[in-house]
Formats: sequence, C-alpha cells, structure tokens
Amino acid sequence: MTQQKSHSQANATRPAVEADIAATRAELADTVGALADKLDLPARARQAADNATITARKYLDKASPVARKAVTDPRVLAATASAAGLVAGWLLAIRRERSRRWDHEIARRLRQR
Repeated sequence: MTQQKSHSQANATRPAVEADIAATRAELADTVGALADKLDLPARARQAADNATITARKYLDKASPVARKAVTDPRVLAATASAAGLVAGWLLAIRRERSRRWDHEIARRLRQR
C-alpha cells in the first residue's frame, strides 16, 4: 500500500498536488471555524436568546388579542409582578413561622431531657 501511495504521488503533477493542498487547507479552515463557533459561548447564548424571542413572538402573534394585551400592557405586567411579590412574601412568612415553631419544639424537647 505504501508503494502504491508513493507511486501515485510520484505520478502526480505539481498543480494537482497544489490543488489538493488548497482543498485540504479549505477543509481545515472550515473545521477550525466550526470549532471556534462551538466554543464561542456568549455568541451561542445570544443566538439561543434570539431564537427564543422569535419563537415567543410567533406564539404571541397567534394568541388572542386579550392575551396579547396582557403580555404587552405595562399595567398588567405591574399587577402581575405585584401579585407575584405578595405570594412570595406570604410564602416566606409561612416558612419563617414554621421554622420558628420547629425551633421552639426542638428547644422544648431538649429541656425535657
């Protein structure tokens, strides 16, 4: 096999070898470019965000006018954010109270020992 390879190389003309080298360089440049694109995480994140935005806009265009207004109206967004804040505060208060009760129960049991 080595003899066939060296024999074919010996018969190859200089322009053919140069064309082969140019083709190999072009393939290598494409490969390096593809690897650089894969390793560019900020650009990939921006691309993913852009794709998500495009998809969201497509669904928003299909949505009813009421839903569209709910998503784009600042008053609705403010009301939603306020409601989410109230729910989060309420959940934190419940959690704090349960934690306090639990701490008192542990202290009571330790005193009983």
